[in-house]
Amino acid sequence: TCGGLYFTGAGNSGYKIYNNTISISGTHPVSGTSTTTSHCIYFSSALNVSSGFDIRNNIFSNTGSSGNRFSFSSFSNTAIFSNISYNNYFSSGTSLGNAGGAAYTSLTTLMSALSSTTGNLNVLPSFSSTTNLHLTTTGNCSLNNSGTPLGSITTDIDGDARNNTTPDIGADEFSGVNNTSSAASSSPSVCFNTALTDITHSTTGATAIGTPTGLPTGVTFDPTTGIISGTPTQSGTFPYSISSTTTCGNTLTGTITVNPLQSISYLSGNTNQ
Repeated sequence: TCGGLYFTGAGNSGYKIYNNTISISGTHPVSGTSTTTSHCIYFSSALNVSSGFDIRNNIFSNTGSSGNRFSFSSFSNTAIFSNISYNNYFSSGTSLGNAGGAAYTSLTTLMSALSSTTGNLNVLPSFSSTTNLHLTTTGNCSLNNSGTPLGSITTDIDGDARNNTTPDIGADEFSGVNNTSSAASSSPSVCFNTALTDITHSTTGATAIGTPTGLPTGVTFDPTTGIISGTPTQSGTFPYSISSTTTCGNTLTGTITVNPLQSISYLSGNTNQ
C-alpha cells in the first residue's frame, strides 16, 4: 500500500487538512500485482471516533496505472470527521473512494457514505506536470473559485493571496479560463444524402465537450476540433445541442435542415387513342 497522507493510531486527532493537492500517478512501487493499493489520503480503523478531522478545499487525484486506486480511503467510523466538504476526488481506478471499509464508484455514493453534501467535485485536474502540481490556466475551470473561504488560509503554496470569498480548491490559487464556445458557423439546409459543409464551433479554454444530441443520422461531432460533419441520411429539421461536461461551460446549439429527395410523377398516354 502507498499513500499521500496516512493517519493511523488512536493518538491522531484534531487535524485541519486544508488546501492540499495530493496526486498519485504512474505505476505502483510494487508493480505487476493486482492487489497493490494506493490512496491519496488514508484513515485507519484504529482512529478515535472523536478525532475531529476537518477536511476542506483539497484535491485528491489518483491517476495511477496499476493496482487498486482510491482518491480517498477511510476504514474508520465517519464520525471521525468534524467537517468534510469542498474537496475534489478523482481516481482512474474502478472505485473513486472508500468509506467505512466499503468501496464506492461514484461521487454521489461516496459522499453519502461520508455524510458530506456540500461543494464536492469529481473532475480530473490538469497539472503543469506529474511533479509540478500547479494548475494550468485551461482545463481546470471546475476547480476555479470553487472552494470555501477559510479564515486561517490567506495565501497559497506560492504566497499568492487567496480569494476572500471564492478561493480555489487545492494548494494553488490560479486564474482559470472558463470553457466557452462560439455560435455555429452556419445553419445549413442540404439535400438528403448530400455531404455537409463543415459546421464549426470555436472553443476557448477547456475542451470539456459532451455527447451531442439531435444530430441527423450520418452526421457526427468531433469534440477535439469542434467540427460537425458528415452526410445526412435522414430528412427533417434537426435542432441539436452539445453540452459541456463541466459546470463552467456553455452549451453548443444549432440547426441542420435536411430536405428530402424530390420525386417526379408523370402520366403516360397513348396519342393514338
